[in-house]
Amino acid sequence: MLLLFLYGWSSIPLMYPASFIFSIPSSAFVTLSCVNLFIGIITTITTFVLENFDDEELKNIGAILRKVFLIFPHYCLGRGLMDMATEHTLNNAISVLGLESNRKRFDFDFLGKYFFYMFLQGIVFFAFTLLLQSKFWTYWFSKAEGPKEKEKQPENEDEDVKNERNRVLKGEIGDDVMQVKNLFKRYKRKGKQAVDQLTFGVHKAECFGLLGVNGAGKTTTFKMLTGDTEVTAGEAFVNGFSVINQLDDVRQNLGYCPQFDALDPLLTGREHLRLYARLRGLDEDSVKREAENGLRRLGLAAYADRCAGTYSGGNKRKLSTAIALIGNPSVVFLDEPTSGMDPGARRFLWNSILDMVRAGQSVVLTSHSMEECEALCSRLGIMVNGKFKCLGSIQHLKNRYGSGYSLTLRCQEGRTDTVAEKVAEMLPLATLQEEHSSQLKYQLPTANTKLPMVFCKMEECRELGLLEDYSLTQTTLDEVFVRFASEQTELEDDEKPKKPLHGKLMAKLGRPGNLSVESV
Repeated sequence: MLLLFLYGWSSIPLMYPASFIFSIPSSAFVTLSCVNLFIGIITTITTFVLENFDDEELKNIGAILRKVFLIFPHYCLGRGLMDMATEHTLNNAISVLGLESNRKRFDFDFLGKYFFYMFLQGIVFFAFTLLLQSKFWTYWFSKAEGPKEKEKQPENEDEDVKNERNRVLKGEIGDDVMQVKNLFKRYKRKGKQAVDQLTFGVHKAECFGLLGVNGAGKTTTFKMLTGDTEVTAGEAFVNGFSVINQLDDVRQNLGYCPQFDALDPLLTGREHLRLYARLRGLDEDSVKREAENGLRRLGLAAYADRCAGTYSGGNKRKLSTAIALIGNPSVVFLDEPTSGMDPGARRFLWNSILDMVRAGQSVVLTSHSMEECEALCSRLGIMVNGKFKCLGSIQHLKNRYGSGYSLTLRCQEGRTDTVAEKVAEMLPLATLQEEHSSQLKYQLPTANTKLPMVFCKMEECRELGLLEDYSLTQTTLDEVFVRFASEQTELEDDEKPKKPLHGKLMAKLGRPGNLSVESV
C-alpha cells in the first residue's frame, strides 16, 4: 500500500507538466500511458535479467543501472513489487527448513530505498509544477531574452485610432473601466502575429464592439485579457488592476462568455449557475439569489431543471451568458453570444444586454452581425490583422468611410430611359450603379449632396408620373465592414508570405470587383 501511495505521490506531479505538451486530452492519455508502461517495464526487466547472468561485467552494469533507474518512480514501484514477491517466495522455501529471514521490509537495502526516492521525487516534481504554474520560468527566460517587443507607433494609423491611442497612453482614465495599452501577441510555434499594438479604452455603461473577420484577433484579445493565454507585450487594466500582475483581482471584475459553451451536459441550468456562483465566492444565500436572477433574466426558468446536454444551441448560449453575469461584474466579455440563436431568442438577448448597459455594466462584444452591432454598440472598432483600422460611433464610421447615399428608383412601365435622362439633368453627380427592369439604383456622394434638394427633385419626378416610388438610404455598416475586411491577410504557413484575404475570396468566386455582403 505504501509503494502504491508513494508512486501516486511522485508520478502525478511528474505527469501534470507533461500534459501541457498536448492539446487533445485523449492523445495525452494514450501517449503518457504508453510512456509510463514502457519506462516501468523496460527498467524493471532490464535490471532483473542482468543480475541473473553469470558474467561479472554484466552484473556490475546491472548494479549501476539499479542505482540510476531510481530516478524513475515507475522503476521504484515495479522493482519494489518484484523484490517483495521474490522475498515472499524465498521465505516460503526456507520456512520448510524451519528457518526465517532477518530482512525487514522497511530496510533501506530492501524496500526502504524505493520509499525514500519516491518520497523525494514527489517533493521535487511538485515543486517544479508549482514553479511552472507560477510562471517562474517564463519570467526569468523573458528577463534573459530582454524586452519582448519594442513599442512603436504604428504607421499609417487612422486619425481616430491615433487619438484614442494618445488619450489612453497619456493616462487619461476619465470614466474608463478598462484600458488596453499596446497589447501584442505573437504565437511562437506558428510565427503568427495575432494582435498588434492594440490600444483602446472602454467607458462605464458602454457597449463596445470588436468587429473583424475570422483570424483578425478578437478572440485572442479576449484570451489575453482574461489570462487564458500569455501576453507577449503590452498591458491592460480592469478597474485599475493589471492583467499581468493582478490577474486574480481582474477576474473578480470580469465576466466572460467564450465562443464555445463551457457547460457540463450532466448538470442542469440551475446547478451550473450555483456552481459558478460558488466559484465567484458568494455566500449561500447570494448563490441561490444569483442563480434565480440569472435564469429569469435570460429566459431559462422553464428549462432550469433540465440537463444542459438536452438544451438547444440558443439556450446553451443563453446559459453561457447567464454564467458570465454571475456576481454582477463591472466588465462583461461576450464572444459572439448570439451565434446559433433564432431571431426571437436573439432579440431577447439583445434586450438583456441593453438592460445590463443601462444598469451601469460595460460590455465588450464581438459579432459578425452588423444588425446586432447597430442595435447594441455605442462605439466599435474594426480589427484587421490584429489592429484597429477604424474606431468610433456607428454613425461616425458611416459618415467617414461610407461611399455616400444610395438612391433607388422604381419607374413607371416603359419610362426608364426618361427617368435616367431626368436624373442626369437634376443630379449630375449621381452615378448609375444598377439597372433591373424598371428599377434604377444610383450612388450619390456625401460631400456635395443636399438631401432636401434630392427629395424635392424626386417629388417632381413623381408628380410628373415618371416614378412609382423611391428610397434614399445611407451607406450601411456592412459596406464599411467589407471595405476593411478585404485588407485582412492570413498566414498559410511559416515560409509563405501573407496573402490578402480579398484576393483569395475573389479567386474562389471567380469574378473581379469589390466584395459584396453576400460573398463575405
